[in-house]
Amino acid sequence: MFSRLKNELTIVNTDKGEILMHDNRIVIPHKLTDRVITLAHEGHQGIVRTKQLLREKVYFPGIDKRVEDTCKACIPCLAATPKKTFEPLALSDLPDAPWTYISMDFCGPFPSGHFLMVIIDEYSRYPVVETLTTISAKAVIPLLDKVFSTFGIPNIVKTDNGSPWQGKEFRDFATYMGFTHRKITVMTLNQCRVRAIYA
Repeated sequence: MFSRLKNELTIVNTDKGEILMHDNRIVIPHKLTDRVITLAHEGHQGIVRTKQLLREKVYFPGIDKRVEDTCKACIPCLAATPKKTFEPLALSDLPDAPWTYISMDFCGPFPSGHFLMVIIDEYSRYPVVETLTTISAKAVIPLLDKVFSTFGIPNIVKTDNGSPWQGKEFRDFATYMGFTHRKITVMTLNQCRVRAIYA
């Protein structure tokens, strides 16, 4: 059982007899492993903490699996461990016409120092990409003006809460152009991208 570890094992003589060590940890005989796991698991500290306590002091083959099996069969541990729940993707409704709802975000900076401003039409999933050297409102607004002169002015412009969208300049631009600026969370904006790519 320990043949592959023979170069890592040492025997230490004590007043009460010999102790087998693996590095600086005591090697536990098979018949005592359940008892050691039970002691480390007192207080129902969960899989990670129980493993950590054991690894600091003792060694025996299959230590990780034995701890996992013990904790997974422990009712107090199961009751105390919160379930990992993932919120399902909440995709936005499809607009009635092209270029009425758009989503925007930036990629970069790239090694060249440039950024990409990515605009996605939520109806057609058509992307429009513009290159910038800075993502300030002063740089973004003229590019948006150019894009809107080509494709038209949308009803809704969705962005995250990034700095270009926060100031008075962009609020004034939205008022002047007549679109509604809707700020959404980064996760929701990413979901818009996923929907645009995979739809």
